[in-house]
Amino acid sequence: MNETPEARFGPDIGGLRDYLCHVGVSGPYLHFASLGGEVSEFDLDAFAHALTDLPPTQLAILDQAIWEILQFDR
Repeated sequence: MNETPEARFGPDIGGLRDYLCHVGVSGPYLHFASLGGEVSEFDLDAFAHALTDLPPTQLAILDQAIWEILQFDR
């Protein structure tokens, strides 16, 4: 198996993209930015549509932001 470390241990990129496409970028972006996310809403939208990738630190912050939304905003 030729998996990269990110594929085995990092965030579920496909799941993050699916979530952002389903709910939209604006709401999650605000929480992402409040946690220290440094990419623009435009870049996050491009990531959601698989047009670009995010740096690992930004992926970790996005993963945390979406996890918090799913856990606490219901």
